[in-house]
Amino acid sequence: MYKEFLIQKIKQKKELRGLAEEVIERVLNSFLQKNPKLEQEITASKKLEKSSAVETCVKNVRALLRRVSGSFEIDNKDRENLIAQNKIQEVLATHSSTKERLEYYDEIYNKIFAITGKPKTVLDLGCGLNPLSFPDRNSLYYACDINKDNLKLVEKYFQKNNIKGKIFFCDLTKIDNSFPKADVCFLFKVLDIIESKGHKTAEKIITSLSCKYVVVSFATKTLSGRKMNHPERIWFERMLGRLNLKWTKFEVENEMFYVVEKHSYLLNSG
Repeated sequence: MYKEFLIQKIKQKKELRGLAEEVIERVLNSFLQKNPKLEQEITASKKLEKSSAVETCVKNVRALLRRVSGSFEIDNKDRENLIAQNKIQEVLATHSSTKERLEYYDEIYNKIFAITGKPKTVLDLGCGLNPLSFPDRNSLYYACDINKDNLKLVEKYFQKNNIKGKIFFCDLTKIDNSFPKADVCFLFKVLDIIESKGHKTAEKIITSLSCKYVVVSFATKTLSGRKMNHPERIWFERMLGRLNLKWTKFEVENEMFYVVEKHSYLLNSG
């Protein structure tokens, strides 16, 4: 079947091998639905391996998946060796989002903790390699991602540093999970990625969380690298207002953060 061929070809890129096939298939299906003529060309191809339509499809879907996974093309063994040598800054530099935050992490966490206090439990959804940056190794840390290679690295880091951490695979586009209760939940650069139109999934995630605070971030630059004229997410602010949730925002280079106070945790914690 041509879709299986496309999935296997997409996975040939080193940095995408850790993604679950169901995630690749979801992004592929979404791309093909938006490009029906390209799909027709692919299905009409007599030799898929030589089809220019296949190459176009694979190139575009890989670009979309890189936004999801955030990892650069580097062997996971090299990352594991860096963790073993405690070269955490170098590991963080192998992931696009954590690389951007490297010189701002102290500022980011200081501003978050000034509002939330230092959390005893953290839930990090779409975590990438962000757990490696967290300053308090005494917290219980739940790390969730769709990239299994990222999760393995996070687990190695937890084990080496005796951190009470737990990893789990989760596709946030499917809200059929119950998330662990936590003092703070991180959703860094996730909500813009998980859905292309409408914000029903984002609202389901926010309302389903049992936590004191949710910290949501958004990129303030376009994919081409240009600074956005209006980096605030008005749709998100309106949603928070509709849900009667209090929030505070701050900005660092390339990223806007919203620290949202959740009332459900307080009501459900007894």
